[in-house]
Amino acid sequence: MTIRIIGIIGVVFVAFFWAGCKKKAKDTNHTYEIQKAKHSFLASYKHAALNHDNAVDNLRIKANQFNNINIIGFYDQLKDAWIDSWHAYQLLRPFSRMTGAISSPLVYDRDRVENVTFNLSFLDSTVAQPNSGIVFDDVNFPQINSNVISAAHNGSTSDKTVGYQVAEFIIWGEDNSVQFGGMRSVGDFGISSEGQRRRALLTSSIVNLRNEFTSNYTSSFEDQILKSSNEDFIRFAFSGFLKFLEDDFARDVLLKPYNSQNKDDELSRFSENTTTDIVSLMDAVELFLRGKGIEGTESEYYMVDLIGDIDPSLKLEIIDLIDESQLIASDIQGNFDNAISSNTERIKIYEMYTNLNSISQNLRSAISKMGIEL
Repeated sequence: MTIRIIGIIGVVFVAFFWAGCKKKAKDTNHTYEIQKAKHSFLASYKHAALNHDNAVDNLRIKANQFNNINIIGFYDQLKDAWIDSWHAYQLLRPFSRMTGAISSPLVYDRDRVENVTFNLSFLDSTVAQPNSGIVFDDVNFPQINSNVISAAHNGSTSDKTVGYQVAEFIIWGEDNSVQFGGMRSVGDFGISSEGQRRRALLTSSIVNLRNEFTSNYTSSFEDQILKSSNEDFIRFAFSGFLKFLEDDFARDVLLKPYNSQNKDDELSRFSENTTTDIVSLMDAVELFLRGKGIEGTESEYYMVDLIGDIDPSLKLEIIDLIDESQLIASDIQGNFDNAISSNTERIKIYEMYTNLNSISQNLRSAISKMGIEL
């Protein structure tokens, strides 16, 4: 009898122990995988942040160099530096929308960094308003320096003096052609009064642009990410990424100019750089999800692998959509002005828009399966 009682007690003990193990396993569901994803997220973010820091620093150096010696060689170097920095900024954009319980070090005024549309004649001469803008207004702007230009930037109107597209306009000039970008020449930055003022405006604008990015990566941010709860991390990372994917990329870069067929809605119209911008934005998607561009990617665990641990079929579909979108981005023919009015290219643009939204839906589905609501 005693042996039987001991046996029963043993069975009950094992049952309780097994139930406790199952409860513990449920409580820590995907915790190990999410912890690995945190490290890959930090690696991707650090890559984008430091890459942009270096690029925008180089842009400021090239602007100062051209301001001091305005020759064609330095003008070309300045253009290349703007393109490099602008593309580096595209890699940073998925990380710029993240908010929540975690404090992001990437805090800047978007209105002082990117503006697709703004009042060109507030800055410089245009075809419609020749001899206009700060360049020619020595009454209201007797001096042009970074403080004056910063103060002149108006966040509530279209009068902008700081931002990537502002610098693009000053460097390349007004875009009045479907075939070509701005027609600015090195002579427009010469020894004349307006040439000197244009150089001062450009340099001051870029100094202020650089100052928007003060501390893109900090050790305290690493601590926050690694110590955050599963839900806080997933909400922080994916809510921002999805906002970038759905709004900034799919809607604003692709769908808006697709619908309007207006060259003024394209991302970088003055330099006619939008088609390569789209490739860079796809690289940003791959950096966030697959660690593209980071050494050791093949042996690491990235966000898309986390999705695969939740639902392998969703991971495969996302990868297929990314690969297909990369091919489309690389296959858009000619400049974007022509692409948005060409039936053949418009099909590609809309297909890519559809793919991005499908990626978003798959990510939302996977996150929902984790029991986390964004």
